[in-house]
Amino acid sequence: MRPAGERAAAILARMADDGYDEEIAVLRAARDTLAGFDAEGAGAIRRAGELDAVREELRLCAARLSGDPELKDVLDRLLLTDRALASAQKAGRRHRRMPLTRPLSHMRFAFSLGSSQGGVVWVLSKLTGEPLPESGCPVKPAPEAARDRAPDPSRD
Repeated sequence: MRPAGERAAAILARMADDGYDEEIAVLRAARDTLAGFDAEGAGAIRRAGELDAVREELRLCAARLSGDPELKDVLDRLLLTDRALASAQKAGRRHRRMPLTRPLSHMRFAFSLGSSQGGVVWVLSKLTGEPLPESGCPVKPAPEAARDRAPDPSRD
């Protein structure tokens, strides 16, 4: 087996020859669609049915890429992305069906959507050779909890 750097260079060279431009365009469109869900916030769960189109596009992309044995990790990540999108759709159905568990449905939907976004970004970075972004997470670290601080000696 070749080292990872040589393998990545071989994959990129083969993709330039094979013309995976269509798959890259599909993945970029999927990334933008998923970002639209993320930008909408809590109301995005009501649009969970629209994820079918994204799943179908990703499946077609995976089918086209399946002929290359060097892309096994990319195909595995696309499979995990498809499962995450299925989980997001399931959370959307539960949101409509079970009003008492809506906060949990929102959490599941957001987690699954974030997982699928990360998968698409990772696959794009592998196919295009672009570096992964530093962090796509806009969440700031939580402040230090009181239990984690050193005890105050003046309180004794």
